[in-house]
Amino acid sequence: MELTTDELRDRSDRIVTILDSSVTRQKSTVEEFGKKFLFTIKKDDDRDLYASLRIFKASADVAFVDSFGNQTLSVVASIVNPGHGGTYHHDTISIIKVKPLDEGWLEIDLTKAVVTWMDHPERNQGIYLKVLDQRADPLPLKHVGIDRVEETEFIPFLAVYINNKDKKLHPQNSTNLSSTEHERTTRAAREYSDSDSGNSFSDESSDEDSSSDSFRRTRRKSRKNRRKGNRQSKNKKKRRKLGKKKNCGKEKFYVNFREIDWGDYILAPEGYPAYKCSGKCTLENVGKNVVPMTNHAIMQAMMASIDKRIECPKCAPLKLEAMTILYMEEDTRRVTLRKYDDMVVKKCGCH
Repeated sequence: MELTTDELRDRSDRIVTILDSSVTRQKSTVEEFGKKFLFTIKKDDDRDLYASLRIFKASADVAFVDSFGNQTLSVVASIVNPGHGGTYHHDTISIIKVKPLDEGWLEIDLTKAVVTWMDHPERNQGIYLKVLDQRADPLPLKHVGIDRVEETEFIPFLAVYINNKDKKLHPQNSTNLSSTEHERTTRAAREYSDSDSGNSFSDESSDEDSSSDSFRRTRRKSRKNRRKGNRQSKNKKKRRKLGKKKNCGKEKFYVNFREIDWGDYILAPEGYPAYKCSGKCTLENVGKNVVPMTNHAIMQAMMASIDKRIECPKCAPLKLEAMTILYMEEDTRRVTLRKYDDMVVKKCGCH
């Protein structure tokens, strides 16, 4: 059964916006009584999509309204198809009725055309738009409020709604991630090492007299004991913390895209609260309904209580939700809004 337009839009998890490439061409190529829109279509394996051309119509000129009145106009959209001997012919795909004083975005369904262009790029010769009066005579586009390209916020664009088969993140610069992580770790280790060696240099100053030597030895010993005491204190705190380890649950965890070198192509958001799952999954949780546990986790917890060789179940996400990311495609420089599944932890439990 073929899906309706609304169903295709509702099911989509990726929206690609493609600007009319003709805006980069000289204005002399723009016809007075019509305009050709050309969109670069990238081949995509997903065919579950809906595509629409969005064109802004402003209110018609006062002089036009005075001359033509408030008669109904026809906005005609046609696909430009290649013919024989280098010729082209126009096949009408949509007619929209408007009034001269109407203002807003017009939407033209181009789904079939876009799917065809994906399979046969050579057939993508663009869309031709014209406006006709009640006698079917063409009218100057600018006079009726269309094709005002000097206003950048109203540049025509193609919106493609796609329901992706592949739901996974594929970072465009993931190969740099491991080297970046190594660099940060090395830098931190180097800074720690430098500060440590600075202390040893001060301890090994020249011993010109015995009194200063004795003072330095006393100071080193005091510092050594102080460090030892700090380590013991930290270990005690750590043991106390481990002893009081809470039950499995959700904890704060923030992902910053710039820190993992994804900030160059992810436009929004800069980061997001992803949360994480942490805590214990032991026999104490069974029967208390404090922590959600699978049946397998319950059996594993019971076995772990009598056999130390068996690990306790792990605290992990039980429920996750999707989030939307706006990013720039590196190969085409197209702006894409896409929904990714399983990005934010909503509920934790024992597995």
